[in-house]
Amino acid sequence: MNGVEFDPYQGRRRAYARGPGDRWLLTGLVMLALVALVIIVINGPQRARSAPTALPGTVGGAVGAAPSMVDASPTEPASPSPSPSAAPTDPAARVAAASPVWHRPAPAPTVAHASPAPWQGAYEAEAGDHVARWHMWVAPMTGASGGLGAFGLGRPTMGALWFSVTVPASGSYQLTVYYQNPDGTARFAFIRVNRGGPLSTGFAPTGSGAVRSVSVLTVLDAGGGNTIWLGNPYGRGPDIDRIVLTRSS
Repeated sequence: MNGVEFDPYQGRRRAYARGPGDRWLLTGLVMLALVALVIIVINGPQRARSAPTALPGTVGGAVGAAPSMVDASPTEPASPSPSPSAAPTDPAARVAAASPVWHRPAPAPTVAHASPAPWQGAYEAEAGDHVARWHMWVAPMTGASGGLGAFGLGRPTMGALWFSVTVPASGSYQLTVYYQNPDGTARFAFIRVNRGGPLSTGFAPTGSGAVRSVSVLTVLDAGGGNTIWLGNPYGRGPDIDRIVLTRSS
C-alpha cells in the first residue's frame, strides 16, 4: 500500500532491544539495594541494645514465664537520715537563733532553820536542894514526875513551899505548877514571886491518880536570888509535884 510493505504477523513477539537508558536504571536499583543493606547492618546493634527490659514476673522479657528463684528474705530498712533544719529567713529570727539562750538560774533551796527551844528550868517539890518546906511532908504521888510529891500545903498545918530559882536573863517567864487534887472541888493557893503580892490561883480536881498543871506569868531577875512562895493561910491547898519555868518569847 502506497509502496510500503508490511511483514505479515508470524505469530511470534519480537525481542525488545535494550538501549543505554536501561543500563543506567539497573545500576541505580543496585545502588539503592546496597544503601538499604548498609542501613540495616548499622541499625541492627542499636535495636538490640534498646530492647525492652523484662517485666516483673518474667524471665528474659517473656511474659508468663516462670519467675526466677530470688532470695525474698526481708532486708532491714535504712534509717532515715536527719534532714537539716531550714535556716530562718527573717533577720530577727537569724539574730535570735545565733544568740545564746539564757536560762534563769534555779533558786537556791531554802534551808529552814529551826528556832532554838526556849529556856526551861524544873524544880521538884520533894527535892532536898533549892526547896524549903514548912510543915509539909514528902510521900509517893501517883503520876508525879519523880514518883513523889509534897503534901500538907495550907491548912490545917499552915504548910508552905519556897523555891529558890535561877534564870539566865531578866524578863517574863511562864510559871507552871504541876499538882494533884483528889477532892471533888477546887483547892486554892497563893503564889508570890520575890517581893510581889500574892496571886490567888485555883486548882481544879484531878482525882487520886492524875497530875495536872496550872500556869501563870511572872517576872524574874537574871541570875539567882529569885524566890517563889506557895501557901494558903485560909484553906487546904493542892499537893505539889514540881514547878517549871519557861522563858517567854
